Amino acid sequence: MRRCHKCSTEITLEGHVGRKEECPSCAASLHCCLACRFHEPSAHNQCREVGTEFIRDREAANFCDIFTMRDSGA
Repeated sequence: MRRCHKCSTEITLEGHVGRKEECPSCAASLHCCLACRFHEPSAHNQCREVGTEFIRDREAANFCDIFTMRDSGA
């Protein structure tokens, strides 16, 4: 199950999350670092994947090619 990183609303998108996708409840960007399974605040560049570009605003939509939406596991 996928959930919005900001308001925890369940997200029911199928397949790839597009750059412009937003949470239907709070309009937070879904294709952002905070929603990505590779985001790790303690890692270099705050990303577990090597070689990613620095993203200043972790809540903003971005063009990261390795983005994979985090699964809440619930």
